Amino acid sequence: MRNGFESSQAAIVYFLELLSQRGIRIIETKNIRVSAGRGRFVYQQQIWTETGEIFHVKYWNKRWTPKPSEKVSDFAKPLDERIKYAIKTFGEQDDSASGLNESTLLELLDLSEKGHKTFLITIYRTGEILWCRVDELYYFATQHGLIPQFSQTYGEPFCWVPTGWLKEFENVIRNYPELSS
Repeated sequence: MRNGFESSQAAIVYFLELLSQRGIRIIETKNIRVSAGRGRFVYQQQIWTETGEIFHVKYWNKRWTPKPSEKVSDFAKPLDERIKYAIKTFGEQDDSASGLNESTLLELLDLSEKGHKTFLITIYRTGEILWCRVDELYYFATQHGLIPQFSQTYGEPFCWVPTGWLKEFENVIRNYPELSS
């Protein structure tokens, strides 16, 4: 992990360098406008590769942690309890959560169905780069009831996963080779 990023653009440049070092050739980088709630938008990037991977990159200045239970409305208590349970059980002692807007998730799942390998990359200002496969995020969020009906914060449903459940991008992952047809 590096020391930190001064901006989201610096984080993207660094991530692109990491991909290049791994021999991954980029064919396109797209800016994606995503609702941040209350009429605000943020821009996230999608990096499309020659070999069919799509990296959806989000940059966060800080980690999101659930507020104390006594400050949660009765309407939101069931979701709050599920998020806190998932963080406690799967968060690897990290008390924060990360995630993705439902509309972006569904778009990425659709691209997966069309043969692309889709990944969520979460980059924090601190220099951490975390990742997961988008289908794994969806399975986890649905299995544990972490897709709320509506999120006032984001202006649409949002899918949560414990931050500690995500993998560190700079760590080597061993896997069996995959044959392509």
